[in-house]
Amino acid sequence: MDIDKRIQKLPTELVKHILSYSYSPQPRYLLNDITTYLEQRDTLYKMYYKMWIQDWGEPEPEDKAWLANDIIRYINDYEATFFSYTDKFFEIFFRNPMLKNDVSVLKYFKSLDRYYIETQVNILLGLLLPLEREILICSLLKNE
Repeated sequence: MDIDKRIQKLPTELVKHILSYSYSPQPRYLLNDITTYLEQRDTLYKMYYKMWIQDWGEPEPEDKAWLANDIIRYINDYEATFFSYTDKFFEIFFRNPMLKNDVSVLKYFKSLDRYYIETQVNILLGLLLPLEREILICSLLKNE
C-alpha cells in the first residue's frame, strides 16, 4: 500500500495536525546548526581516526572513545571530572530541557556510559553550539 492511501485512512484531524508542521519551517539558525553539526562531527571523526587508528595503530573504536573524552574535557573547562564539575559543564548540560538540576545532570552524565561510544559523541556534540564545536576543533588542531 503506498503512502497516499495510508494517509487517506488517517483521521482528518490527525492529517491536519501533521501538515501544520510542514507549514512552519524551522528557524534558519537551527537548520544552520544541524548542517554545521554534521560537518564538524565528520571533521572530528576523521581527525581522530587518522591520529588514533591510522597513525598510532590503535583498534577501533579507540578513536571515538578518545574523542568523547576530549569533548568532556572541553565541556568541563579542561578539568578532570574525577575531581569536580565546572559551572560551564552544568550550563552546557542544562541545554537538554529534560535536565532541571545538578543531580539530574550528574545522573544523566553517568548514564551515558551505557550507550555506544558513537551515541555518546553525538549527544555531547549535540549539546554544544556551533561556535563551541568550532572552538573545540581549533583547540584540538592546535594540540596535534
